[in-house]
Amino acid sequence: MGRSGLYQTDVKQARDAILAEGRYPSVDAVRVALGNTGSKTTIHKYLKQLDTEDGVASHGSSISDALQDLVERLAGRLKEEAEERCVEVEERASASARHHTEAMQKLRHDLETTQAQLQALTAAAETEKKRHAETQAALHAETVARHTAEQQVADLKERLAENEAHRRSLEEKHLHARDTLDHYRQSVQQQREQLAEVQKQAELRAATMENRYMETRLELAGQERETSLLNKELRRLQAIADQLQQEKTIWTQERVALEELARQGEEGA
Repeated sequence: MGRSGLYQTDVKQARDAILAEGRYPSVDAVRVALGNTGSKTTIHKYLKQLDTEDGVASHGSSISDALQDLVERLAGRLKEEAEERCVEVEERASASARHHTEAMQKLRHDLETTQAQLQALTAAAETEKKRHAETQAALHAETVARHTAEQQVADLKERLAENEAHRRSLEEKHLHARDTLDHYRQSVQQQREQLAEVQKQAELRAATMENRYMETRLELAGQERETSLLNKELRRLQAIADQLQQEKTIWTQERVALEELARQGEEGA
């Protein structure tokens, strides 16, 4: 790196010191004498200017001195050209090294970026895989729950159908019992009417048919016993009808509860 404020006098002092030591004042030697500071291009420019000035000052010297000076100048010129080429090569090498370093840094940055993207993609893939597994598990659980609910609904429907059949059977029994009770009531009414008619005829005949009084009383007693039996049968059938009515009420409550359970099962599915 060239130092700030490098002047021709600095280069001249360094060159003269090198010449006093009996060495050739090359660009590198002068730069070392300057403390490894200063641009080689600037030092080379100042050395050329100093050589030109020295050539003008020594114009009146002898021919031998001129020849020697010419040889030294040619040798210096050759060395300077060689140094210039070395400087150019070094600058090219430095530029190439910088370019290579920049390229390596870019490649390293691209590699780090790619690795980071790969890690992010890998993490995203793992997350998506876990989500997929969770979704599959949730779907399986939902399928099992839905199948269970459908089975429960089917069972409830089957129970509802069975209860409906039982209800129809109870209704048929109830209708049959009611028909039987109506028939019994009609029969009892007819018997009562017949009994009333018999009693009426017996009363009419009592005056003239005293001899048949006891027989008539026996007949009435039999009729009364039959009437008592019929009344007992009537009460038994009435109890059966009441029991059937209670069973119908209980069945109706069960059917309402089953329909509510079936509705809840269908809403859950």
